[in-house]
Amino acid sequence: MTSSVSAPERAGAAVLAAREEIDAAAHGLDERGWSWPRRGPLLTRAWRAAADLRLTRYPLARERIKSWDVWRAVHHCLVTVPRDGLVFDVGAWQSEILWALARNGYARLAGCDTDPRVTRMPGARRIAYRVADFFDVTLPAGSAAAITCLSVLEHGVDAEAFLRRSAEALGPGGRLLVTTDYWPDGLDTAGLSAFGRPWTIASRRVVSSWLERAAALGLEPDGPVSLDAAAAPITWNSRSYTFLWLALWKRG
Repeated sequence: MTSSVSAPERAGAAVLAAREEIDAAAHGLDERGWSWPRRGPLLTRAWRAAADLRLTRYPLARERIKSWDVWRAVHHCLVTVPRDGLVFDVGAWQSEILWALARNGYARLAGCDTDPRVTRMPGARRIAYRVADFFDVTLPAGSAAAITCLSVLEHGVDAEAFLRRSAEALGPGGRLLVTTDYWPDGLDTAGLSAFGRPWTIASRRVVSSWLERAAALGLEPDGPVSLDAAAAPITWNSRSYTFLWLALWKRG
């Protein structure tokens, strides 16, 4: 099926400019069947009860606001990651990315999260979800064709350690695809938390330091880099900001 929504331009770093981009991405995912199936509230509650009894898989409500992240990640994988390569998702609970890739013929899919419900996600019979912290997962050096990490780094993750671990796990030509909360000048989030974890909004200075560290580890931007933001289309937890996309590739 051909989507009426255009594929995003390939970028090493890009910033969400407007809420309309989220709406377009959500429409594109729905059009192509890359999003989780929609269910009415009564059926969802019944299915959740069945899932709690381990009679079926957990039916998640879609996080529409993350459609921009998933749309970009799927398209980047389609043009850079072979279908037989291992794709590993970090912070996989409630993330549609592996489901969407499975719908596109990717067979070696795995992900981790500390939330135990991750093993009851849709598609869990063919996607190797595990309950674990990324830093505790056994992922052999050079084994991954891509690592995705959508909306996770802002929740208390040591970004430098994450980059180092990812660089080790990726094979030559592998891709690291990341999204995170962002504002060029930075925003103070002292005293604020999200989902019981610390919450930070990355600044241009912080992201630039990530890119410098990534380069030292053999990870280069996989396209043009733009860290500019003229609007703050996301308002949440009393802060207004935007989302940042990063796509890095590992030198051979």
